[in-house]
Amino acid sequence: MKENKLLLQEVVSNINAKLFKGDMNFYISSIESSQNNFENTILYLRDKKYLKNIDKSKSKTCLVSIELIDFASNFDNIIVSENPSLSFALLTKLFKKNEVDLSLNKDFSNTLSIGSGSQISENVKFGKNVSIGCNLLLKMEY
Repeated sequence: MKENKLLLQEVVSNINAKLFKGDMNFYISSIESSQNNFENTILYLRDKKYLKNIDKSKSKTCLVSIELIDFASNFDNIIVSENPSLSFALLTKLFKKNEVDLSLNKDFSNTLSIGSGSQISENVKFGKNVSIGCNLLLKMEY
């Protein structure tokens, strides 16, 4: 599977949101939870209870409601939505293209479990009886 990188401009135009602050030419590779994230991901701040983990975030981009915009000031790129739940749903659809088609590799298709939202680059190899959690980005770097 190839990693799906999208310009922030393309992301914003597809999720009914606006860029409040940031670089429209910044590349986004995935969406992540508040506990597991990387620089080129979008962190979704759904409500105030998720703010406790915001300082641990490596993400440079966040999706917030207008009400939470003040809590996102440390992010380089801030996406604001009047309906962030809808924008998040559209965002997941945008990155769903990254799902692995396990039918292509019969060696492990019956013994590999991949959680929802996880992305796996095509150069990553697995053995049998492997379980991958939700919302993970796995890629091999040389």
